[in-house]
Amino acid sequence: DFPNEDGKTNKVVLDEISLHIKSKEIIALVGESGSGKTILSRAIMNLIPKPGRLTSGAVLYDNKNLIDLSNEELTKLRGNRITTIVSNPKGELDPLETIGQQISNVIIHHLGMTREEAKKKAIQLLKDVKIPDPERRFEAYPHELSGGMAQRVIIAISLACDPEIVISDDATSGLDVTVQAQVLDLLKGLVLNKGSSLIFVTRDLGVAAHFADRVCVLFNGKIVEDKSTADFFKGPKNEYAKRLLSASKFQGTKKVNSAGEWRTRRPVEDKVPVKEKLLEVSKLVKYFPISGSSAVVQAVNDVSFSLSSGETLALVGESGSGKTTIGRCLLGLEQMTSGKINFMDKKLGQRQSFRDPELMGKIQLVFQEPAEALNPKMTLYDIVSEPLKNLKSNGKNLEKAVRESIDRVGISASDMNRYPNEISMGFQQRVGIARAIVSNPKLIILDEPTSALDPTARAEIMELLIQIQKDLSTSYLFISHDLSAVKHISHKVAILYLGKIIEQGNADRIFASPRHPYSLGLLSSVLLPSTRVKRPTSVSLEGEIPSPINLPTGCSLKSRCPFREELCEDIPETVHLSDDHVVHACKQCLTKTAKVDIMDYFEKFEQETQSIK
Repeated sequence: DFPNEDGKTNKVVLDEISLHIKSKEIIALVGESGSGKTILSRAIMNLIPKPGRLTSGAVLYDNKNLIDLSNEELTKLRGNRITTIVSNPKGELDPLETIGQQISNVIIHHLGMTREEAKKKAIQLLKDVKIPDPERRFEAYPHELSGGMAQRVIIAISLACDPEIVISDDATSGLDVTVQAQVLDLLKGLVLNKGSSLIFVTRDLGVAAHFADRVCVLFNGKIVEDKSTADFFKGPKNEYAKRLLSASKFQGTKKVNSAGEWRTRRPVEDKVPVKEKLLEVSKLVKYFPISGSSAVVQAVNDVSFSLSSGETLALVGESGSGKTTIGRCLLGLEQMTSGKINFMDKKLGQRQSFRDPELMGKIQLVFQEPAEALNPKMTLYDIVSEPLKNLKSNGKNLEKAVRESIDRVGISASDMNRYPNEISMGFQQRVGIARAIVSNPKLIILDEPTSALDPTARAEIMELLIQIQKDLSTSYLFISHDLSAVKHISHKVAILYLGKIIEQGNADRIFASPRHPYSLGLLSSVLLPSTRVKRPTSVSLEGEIPSPINLPTGCSLKSRCPFREELCEDIPETVHLSDDHVVHACKQCLTKTAKVDIMDYFEKFEQETQSIK
């Protein structure tokens, strides 16, 4: 429990938890924020943060109760026999020491090796976690690594002493979908090869379905379901576990008729927007200069797309592909290097363009991290009303617009005097959406609006966004690497790689028949919450996105392409596969991608969800 300052009242975070793990077993601890997952993982190593305390129970390992051990005895176990892989690798690595030093320090401390022996073992560990050029990376500092590379280093440190138990605390939650799949495949293989057991702490049931032997669901500090993974996904018994699985499977879908049938994507009538051109982006380029150098970061390269009223375009790609930069250029927060942006028949691109009275408030933004996007010193009413105050709206119209906005997002008027820290993250995102729609915008840029949310909150927000669009005919630019969400909400999809759109068109068409190898790789990395459909791995992407400073010559994907050959230097060309499907790829890849039926993976999942009542 966690006692309050008075030392009397307290909050019980873990309540009569009983759990066991076998040798070489992988357990998924699943639950939403506040369920007790992370505290349980820390309790195993007797690392409860103050003022928390363990009031009863035992943690038995190797016939010893870890609760009774001294700090000296625990220090010999932590990082040696029992290790943790954290979710914020850049925050855990020491910025003042090289990667090699940090791995070597663990090896020397626990295994007593010499510095030279530790270096040799550390380089081998870097090879094991598939970090390219390990000898050079041994001398690198954390800031020189990408998020995925940093996570691999944390895995190398955690496995340095061949531990018996590895605890992964949401270790892949912040990674791109492609890197997540690579790291999870790597982690599972390494852990099992070393004979270790693995505890996954996660809120992603897709991760549990594909990588765990057993699923334990936590709710309010209790384990409410403990089953083999196959049995859990056939159907849990506990009501909360059922709701959690339902939210993960349906991504915000609801029963749409009296027969209780489910829909797993937008109904056809929702997919025919009004054909009034709202936004047109042509040959957009954005470079960022590097201080003290003539080189530039080529963030966006010759991007063109259009958006109609009431339509959703999803910008999809890994971190560093240029998605958010495009959104910032549309908002006037970044000055584009070149190109044209036309919105509501007006030319944009200059910051002062948004001082045009006709455009003020017509483009709004919903942020990825709702807690960081809301002023903690303002009430919810003040937060939602702020855009209208900036637009000099009069009092009566302002109050009416605020009431309509909060009602539309499902917030009670009685909650409007509360502060952001008093509400849940899902509630906070509703406030962010209410603030975005209060000025009656024509376009809302949604920058990863659900990635920080739990499954049930994510499902609710997705359904809310669809309903708002249906009611108000608002257009969405949906920036995301969550392809399940993209599939559910979008009319059109544009897939970006290294600042270029490599494939775009009708969402159903691209999901049914992606023709660029990168598109195939993205889709194959999606972890659907099901044990009955197997993820295709033959078209998986290797490595990570190259640096946007030194772009590859010829085909930008050649270092990662699943179809690459030694003499693969073909220059991509623009191919119009249909009126609403364009791809930029070489002939060789187009021939090979045509033979891959990745849609089978998604169709089987949809058939499974539609069979569930």
